[in-house]
Amino acid sequence: MVLLSDKNAITFLVFSSTLSHNWCLELHTREAHLGGFWMKKFGKTWQYLGCGAAIMLSAAIAQAGTIVVTTTPFSGNDSVSWGTQDYLDPGASPTRSSFAFASGANTVTVSFSNPANPMQGDGIVGVAGGSGAFGWTIGAIFTSGTSLLGTNNNTSSNPNNVVGDTMTLTFATPVSEFGTYIQNFDQTDPFTVTISANGSPVSPSESSGANGNAFFIGVMDQSGTASINSITLTTTQSVTGGTPDYFVIGTSQFNNGNGTVTSTPEPASVLFMAGGVALIGWKARKRARA
Repeated sequence: MVLLSDKNAITFLVFSSTLSHNWCLELHTREAHLGGFWMKKFGKTWQYLGCGAAIMLSAAIAQAGTIVVTTTPFSGNDSVSWGTQDYLDPGASPTRSSFAFASGANTVTVSFSNPANPMQGDGIVGVAGGSGAFGWTIGAIFTSGTSLLGTNNNTSSNPNNVVGDTMTLTFATPVSEFGTYIQNFDQTDPFTVTISANGSPVSPSESSGANGNAFFIGVMDQSGTASINSITLTTTQSVTGGTPDYFVIGTSQFNNGNGTVTSTPEPASVLFMAGGVALIGWKARKRARA
């Protein structure tokens, strides 16, 4: 799977369009050597259409199968809520290494890890407005009673509290799109979220506003293919120079199956099509003047 940011996708469009244009010139040269057989048979229109098709096909190949970040909230054909109170404790016996949540037509397994200490990855389930360690401050996004899943167990029964865990969500059945609201533990300072799909980071990272409010982040396969097997989330605090911190996410939305992408397409999607059409027009104008 190729993970492309908009910048990389545009670069690929330029490359593929240049390659297709060179192919068109080669086609024209070979046509001349053949005495204009195809030109006489089909006319210039068919040549222009063929070259245009090659350009747009190369752009489609560049876009197909690319996973990109989306910040547009959507309602998927499936979702998962986390419950009200639970936690993982790496020091407990027996040890649970992950949560498992059933959705409408899928199962999401959630695991946690700490890069600095692999033995200390833990997680907690709570609600906004709840009490004690299983509670969370009510806000504009996480209203009272909202089910939340966090990357740190802050209960007194767990002496191994750690900061900077990563959260990985693994789907029993691959999805084409995933999204959730996320907020850092320090609910007033700005933070940055890095999201990975299938173990590979997807750029760009996204940042909250200056007030540190929760915001929506997700990934989508632009081709609509259910190719996303897992999602990994990490956050860093902006005010401490990028120090990893723990965080919570709300009910998560996703789309099971192929052809079910609902988010707003990234700008690269529009540029692919516009670029192909523009190059077709430029080539036809150049031929007309020759």
